[in-house]
Amino acid sequence: MFGDEPHGNYNRILLSELLASGSGSGTESDADTPMDDFFLNPWEWYEDNGITLHAGVRVVRVDRFAHRVYADDGSIVRYDKLALATGSRSYFPPMEGLWADNKTLTPGVFGFRTLHDTMAMMRYARGKRRAAVIGGGLLGLEAARGLQAHGLAVHVVHARRG
Repeated sequence: MFGDEPHGNYNRILLSELLASGSGSGTESDADTPMDDFFLNPWEWYEDNGITLHAGVRVVRVDRFAHRVYADDGSIVRYDKLALATGSRSYFPPMEGLWADNKTLTPGVFGFRTLHDTMAMMRYARGKRRAAVIGGGLLGLEAARGLQAHGLAVHVVHARRG
């Protein structure tokens, strides 16, 4: 099992609760156990179930004919059956100022998709007074609520449709 994040699988639905609670000191090491039921399986579970977890390793190529997966750490893994569970990514509207360069968000701009995103947002919120959330959907409103729990005045910006 390959996963781009540096830990095993976790309940993404609890990211909103984590942001609102302010649990942990906001360091990545504290993010390993922000709450008891956050991670779905302990590290030992993977080994006990015959699963090799490649945490923090991104798949860059799949050769369906040779039945091989190529990863960004140089590893090549042969497979019998392949399941692709690609998940999703945060959507960033085409707005000036969001990106520092082609791959890096401007400091203070965050997605709200991963544990890393959530912990970075919590760290950045310390000492701040205001925040703007772009997107008034469910995740945007949950992010706004979470940031309010950190004492920030939050403005939600949502595109008008129709």
